Amino acid sequence: MSKHIIRGNRELIKAMNRNLLLNIIRREGQLSRTHLTDVSGLSAGAVSQIVNELLEDGWLLEIGEGEYTGGRRQMLLRLNPNAGYAVGLKLMERRAVCAITNFEGNILYYRESPITADDAPEAIAADIARVVKSTLAVAHAPSERVLGVGIGLAGVIYPQQGIVHYSPFFGWRNVPLAALVGQHLHLPVYVENDVNTLTLSEQLFGA
Repeated sequence: MSKHIIRGNRELIKAMNRNLLLNIIRREGQLSRTHLTDVSGLSAGAVSQIVNELLEDGWLLEIGEGEYTGGRRQMLLRLNPNAGYAVGLKLMERRAVCAITNFEGNILYYRESPITADDAPEAIAADIARVVKSTLAVAHAPSERVLGVGIGLAGVIYPQQGIVHYSPFFGWRNVPLAALVGQHLHLPVYVENDVNTLTLSEQLFGA
């Protein structure tokens, strides 16, 4: 087997394990390394290494000692809420609802804004970028710490390509909306069907 493949597999597994630990901590709120090891099913050594890297990179915080249960007290871990921000935008026929969340998923700011009456994809993309930029400014969330922008809208969406295959509101067909918006924002942009985004939100945060 090629060394490049082995190295690539290791990096992929490590990235998956990082995401696993971050998702567990997000769900649990705060927990110790021992608890994290038990819940994740990873080895104590792997958890320790990944946690140390996440602490060094600023994704996690140590927030003090947990309850004493015998033996050595353990430091509790939590997500660093200011490690990064995410933008969620629901695009409707003549308006857009935009929300900014911190790394813990807490909504920092939420607003509804009108959008252009011009259905041309380029005009809508420019309007989306305007709404995102203004919302970030009001929320005091620096764009360089934005991890990504997610756009939900009705229609047939190809999320892997960021393409709106068909939109009943705008009459679009095969519009590369993610790329068009990304040209204005210079940030990762993702597009998904609005029903799917609602389902994901309920899975993550509850109905």
